[in-house]
Amino acid sequence: MSLTMSLIKYKMNDNGKYFEEDMNVIQRSFLSEPLNEKIVEKIKYAELTLFENEDSQETSVLDCIENTRIDEVIEIIKEEFINLMSRTDKLKSNQKRTNIHEIILEYKEISNIYDLLFKKQSTYIDDNSVIVKIG
Repeated sequence: MSLTMSLIKYKMNDNGKYFEEDMNVIQRSFLSEPLNEKIVEKIKYAELTLFENEDSQETSVLDCIENTRIDEVIEIIKEEFINLMSRTDKLKSNQKRTNIHEIILEYKEISNIYDLLFKKQSTYIDDNSVIVKIG
């Protein structure tokens, strides 16, 4: 099952309610199941109740990363990057380069997720209407 990690700006009222109307996707990245499992091993996703619009009582619940946990997830991604680089070094010494495709895809996933989380941390950390959504 493939997932996405998305940086999304939701409409939010003064009471802290989030609304699906007028949402803006800032950035989106593929999230593989193995990487998702490594994140979930260390942190639990928060649940966010999202209202359809201000006049509606219809809601949906989505998984997200709390602002206070962004640094922890960035550290997990950094660890995964270091592990990947270590495997890449081993690949250089190996004459059989059968795993190169998987390593390239994994590198792309890790770097895209890191970029998304870094953007949240550096640009939107104090903006509670911008959420890192998992799904």
